[in-house]
Amino acid sequence: MDTERRKNLRQFLDLKVRVGDTYGKSKNLSLGGMNCTTTSEVPTSKQLDIIVYFDDDLNDAIRLKGTALRCTPITKDFYDVGIYFNTAQMSNETRQKLADFLEIKLS
Repeated sequence: MDTERRKNLRQFLDLKVRVGDTYGKSKNLSLGGMNCTTTSEVPTSKQLDIIVYFDDDLNDAIRLKGTALRCTPITKDFYDVGIYFNTAQMSNETRQKLADFLEIKLS
């Protein structure tokens, strides 16, 4: 039985990300948010600048606004972070770029 209740389908990807002032790696990414591992604690319930790097070229990166809903220590040097993208503030261009990367057709 499929227990997935998410509105936006996730892609399991290992991409470099920046969350606020810290860097990390994505675990999964969707139009609605991201799960990642960071090297520093991230403040929760606060709007943060998010950058998802698709390669080493900053021009191909997507800049988003997001809110960390949780930040759980894994070890003393790594944190598991769940982020909700503030989709109401996302431009149509950014939404389309993210959808294209995730190979999702927007209606």
